[in-house]
Amino acid sequence: MMWDLDLVEREGDWVAGVLEPGDIEIVPFVSYLLEQAHGTLVVWEKLDRLAAGDAGDGAILSERIRRVEEHLALVFHRHLTGRPPRLVIELNDYPVEPRDPFLEDEGAMAGPEERIWVEGQRVFLRAFTLPHISRLTRAQIEKAGGEAGLRRQQGFYIYRNQRLIVWGTWFRLFRQEELTKLTRVRVDVPNALDHDWSLDIKKSAAFPPAVIRDRLRSLVPTMVRPSRTIHEYRGRVTGTGRVQPIWTRIEDRDGVRYEVDWSHPVVATLRLSAEDGHLSEIDNVLRAISTSLPVEAIYNDRANDRIGLRKEADDGEAVAAHLEELARQMLSAFADRPAERDRLLAGLVNFEPFALYPSLVEQIQRRLS
Repeated sequence: MMWDLDLVEREGDWVAGVLEPGDIEIVPFVSYLLEQAHGTLVVWEKLDRLAAGDAGDGAILSERIRRVEEHLALVFHRHLTGRPPRLVIELNDYPVEPRDPFLEDEGAMAGPEERIWVEGQRVFLRAFTLPHISRLTRAQIEKAGGEAGLRRQQGFYIYRNQRLIVWGTWFRLFRQEELTKLTRVRVDVPNALDHDWSLDIKKSAAFPPAVIRDRLRSLVPTMVRPSRTIHEYRGRVTGTGRVQPIWTRIEDRDGVRYEVDWSHPVVATLRLSAEDGHLSEIDNVLRAISTSLPVEAIYNDRANDRIGLRKEADDGEAVAAHLEELARQMLSAFADRPAERDRLLAGLVNFEPFALYPSLVEQIQRRLS
């Protein structure tokens, strides 16, 4: 069959032409199709609208073809996956590689499968939490939607017979947030419930019925919790308890503010070792630092994923030397109290900044013990 926009315009109706055998023989690439045991050939011709605005070098058309490829790779990614895959799509002779939005085989955390019964049919849900962007390669970031897409594409991913229909939305059941951007929920819907999901004729839009919305609303807080945890406690690895940060969060009737924690061992030992007359100077500096935290700049950079923890393997000897010297300064304040000194040395991994580098802490502890 042939769908021609010029014919649609002439007829004033959504009509398609039925090809005769002679018409089929002159379709471009039809010989390639006839060599296959089965398959479908889609040929686009008269691309005047797709190429509109092209300067003649094909750049605009190439970009739009690339977007088509990305769309196919995402919408049919579950059909394109497998050995052998259930479906093979080639675009201009190049195979379309599946684009898994959940990074299921690349470090994402999968939650338990949930089931919702609707009119005797089962709807399956499973939440995935993507790794933090600092742990992803450039290729994985692009597969997940790019840096900008990470936040926009959080939410539900609705599948009908494993074909992706709607993605990157919470259906107004939950607000998109920075801390939940790593959460993506896969929802499998049987075609028997098309009428309940308000599925349009193009199978490209859907909205959940009330019974499913109510269940989704109750599940979302649990599903987004892992994403919040990754952002709030990323890099703080310890087997002995909660990490004590240098900055403390304070809530009062005016809102939330952050201050340097004077009880933190790094700060406390600095004040303890201060010579007479210098303690007030140190306290003034600490207060100045606390009141000068660039909250707006940090928020802006964090929202754009421009802030990430450096990996231990990339830090080198400079960081190790800095941490060891900092540990020596802290321990020297307890030179006359060996029991407290030993407790502080054993618990280094529980304090920032040491908690960010657990393997380096073990080396420091062995050298200083």
